[in-house]
Amino acid sequence: MILNTAYGKLQRIERLKNSFGHFAFLALDHQLAVGRIAEIDSYKKWVEFANEVELSGIVLNKGAFREISPTNKKPLILQTVGAPSINNSIRRVMTASIEDAIKFDASCISIQVNFEAENHLNQFELCISQIEKANNFNIPVLCMLNFSKETIFNISLFTKYIKHCSEIGVDLIKLPLPKDIDINDAELKKFISHSPPLLFAGGDKNENFFEEIKTSKALGFKGICVGRNIFKSQNPKETVNKINLILSDE
Repeated sequence: MILNTAYGKLQRIERLKNSFGHFAFLALDHQLAVGRIAEIDSYKKWVEFANEVELSGIVLNKGAFREISPTNKKPLILQTVGAPSINNSIRRVMTASIEDAIKFDASCISIQVNFEAENHLNQFELCISQIEKANNFNIPVLCMLNFSKETIFNISLFTKYIKHCSEIGVDLIKLPLPKDIDINDAELKKFISHSPPLLFAGGDKNENFFEEIKTSKALGFKGICVGRNIFKSQNPKETVNKINLILSDE
């Protein structure tokens, strides 16, 4: 019998799903990039919130773990590549290690890359290094694709960037919908079905949020990774419930 060396990773990935069977991550990593956001001054509050609703994982920076209670039941995702956005810089550096992920009992790590940046190859190299180290411990990797020009993000770039990430072995990919999306594009749906699980990136709070989730679901996305559309919502619990109803086809 051949030993399944990927068993630990497969188990961790399954635990990153909620009871509906899809990924539903609450992103709380914004303050490293942009500074203070009043709504998430208390990480403890939002981790407790995530424990009460059908969210399946919480994305956090290293410093936020000081507020996590040992009674937390939801999988934690440690951001290991990121940086403050100063003077519109989109350079990314290592912000935490795989050893940190193990120490904090994180179920997954997240990395970030912006293919529009001049130093995107440096970011790419850093991400490859993190993936290799995570694989040594069967820790899944969520790759968050960042964009400085989302207005020109089209299907061509969408498929190109997904393929870049897929080829270096990431396990989950978070990204927005392209601007020229066609929900009836059978070829695109086929492409997505052969890609690592895609998570819809919530982005800025906007009126089309739920419609975009419906579109992502129809195309074959396997879940969401969203922050502002939840923690800036007037009724976060209702928002989470509606997200899960859409993603579970109910």
